[in-house]
Amino acid sequence: MSRRLAGALLVLLSIVGVTVAASVPGRRLAGIPTSVEFPGPPAVGDCLIAGPVDDGRWVGGTNTSLLRFGPCTGSGAGEVVAVRTVTPADRSSRPGQSTGCRDEALSYAGLSVRDGSVVVPGAPSNDPVAWTYSVDLRASWLFQVPSLPSASTWVACIAQPGGTRLGVGTLANAFDGGALPGVYGTCWQSDEVSAAMQMVNCNAPHVAELVALGRVGQTSAVDRGQIISSCSEQAKIVLRRSDPTVDGALTVDVRPDRTPNLRWPLEVTCFIASSDQRKIIGSVVGLGAKQVRFGK
Repeated sequence: MSRRLAGALLVLLSIVGVTVAASVPGRRLAGIPTSVEFPGPPAVGDCLIAGPVDDGRWVGGTNTSLLRFGPCTGSGAGEVVAVRTVTPADRSSRPGQSTGCRDEALSYAGLSVRDGSVVVPGAPSNDPVAWTYSVDLRASWLFQVPSLPSASTWVACIAQPGGTRLGVGTLANAFDGGALPGVYGTCWQSDEVSAAMQMVNCNAPHVAELVALGRVGQTSAVDRGQIISSCSEQAKIVLRRSDPTVDGALTVDVRPDRTPNLRWPLEVTCFIASSDQRKIIGSVVGLGAKQVRFGK
């Protein structure tokens, strides 16, 4: 028998053997179905311990893990600021939309929306400047089962710092009796406001911190003195003390440094700065009776 014929026979026998083996009835392995228990809704104020973050990575597990929540101890990927029941519209939307629940996060921080502006509690309604507040955060709805929205019965709004996570703290009522964690503040290394100013995490040494952004209408007869006075009132509310300069350690200022022109609106920036160029550590929002921390 030639080698070529022998090889052909071996191939044929292999195919027949596989076919016969597949046709012979044998023992079936009985499987026991088990259900996966999806996590229940977290409590507002909990932190995400295991789950996806905005860039698609997972913390505390793999991308097949279930969500896990717990106390905010500094190791979480974000804070739960709102929880709601899933609706059919939610199930058909894409999980993790970065701007899906910013209003909920701002409300959790103690801010509210009034006439299109984000304001602090106690802000006067007749202020000559329309001030609006901003918090450096990302907020997204996270489904109970991130990879399978159709199986989810709830979604949680997760708030995370917009920049580097240097330091910890809670957003809860930061502008209404609490204190703003430095990771959520907007700070820079100058006592001026310009496009070239270096923005830093407020927990890092810095010179100035944003209070609010304002707008003076084009028909308003408001002068610079009134704008500075209005900014100072905002600073009093934010710091929760009658002297926002903290005995001269800080200055409250507005830029640009000019009188409004009646022909067009004026956009202004209200901020707090170190009065002697010392570097501030941490946010001054919610400072209260405490002293300002300075560093090098």
